[in-house]
Amino acid sequence: MTRRIRILVVDDEAQVRQDMRDRLGEHPDMQVVGEAPGGAAAVERAADLQPDVIVMDMSGAMLEDAGGDGVAAAIRAARPEPPPELASLTAREREVILGLARGLSNQDIAEELTITERTARTHVSNILAKLKLSSRTQAALLAIQHDLAEP
Repeated sequence: MTRRIRILVVDDEAQVRQDMRDRLGEHPDMQVVGEAPGGAAAVERAADLQPDVIVMDMSGAMLEDAGGDGVAAAIRAARPEPPPELASLTAREREVILGLARGLSNQDIAEELTITERTARTHVSNILAKLKLSSRTQAALLAIQHDLAEP
């Protein structure tokens, strides 16, 4: 199952924030994880909540013009697409990247998958090369961002 798009709604008017929350709540692939009344609070809330998308300063008129579906479509478009190279991972490499996303060491991955540590290390190297990444941390973040693993 794909993780829902996590949204932070920012507007100085409480009613606009509530209207946005209500309209986005109609879309099962979206979840409003928080609200903020302005920029400074938004930065703080975003650091705590780690939303995928921040919707800022929607006037009531704009919300009426765009409608809930229009705003939802814009939010979907703003969410980063997974790199096409993810499709090139083998089933075993997907298992390994899930281990990376869980913070497992090569040894832990090897034990969990009943392979040697050297084989786990080779899979990690292959993943990094295929995805054009320079670290296992980047691979772990990519896996979490694109719903291969839950954070």
